Amino acid sequence: MEFFEQFKKRGFQKELAKKLSISPSRLTQYLRGHRFPNKEKIQEISHLLGSSFEELEHYFQKTFDERKQKTPNVHEIPSFREDLKEMKEDIKEIKFFLEKILEILAATHEGKMKKEILSIMNNFKIESIPLKE
Repeated sequence: MEFFEQFKKRGFQKELAKKLSISPSRLTQYLRGHRFPNKEKIQEISHLLGSSFEELEHYFQKTFDERKQKTPNVHEIPSFREDLKEMKEDIKEIKFFLEKILEILAATHEGKMKKEILSIMNNFKIESIPLKE
């Protein structure tokens, strides 16, 4: 595996990817554990690097498993779902207060200021305020 690590560090990923008929980004995904190569691809890589199939398969499996452990599925975390619900409610409340503030500002200003306020409301897709331009 020592040669494989040197190959990575010396920046020959483009050359290896070309020999494997894959994109450099796909090879990077294999090396970082984002994807797991199929057995045929592991065999090709082992042949090109002069290392054993088992050694490479173990390396890719270990890297893939380590990445998997570091990246939890956020939808499986109950507290995340609850936080998301609360954030959505907070956003609705903020939008409500923003609408009221803009309504008051637009009612108390004329001319250019009123047009700017109406523009802000339009950008935020606030349509529930009955204002005239």
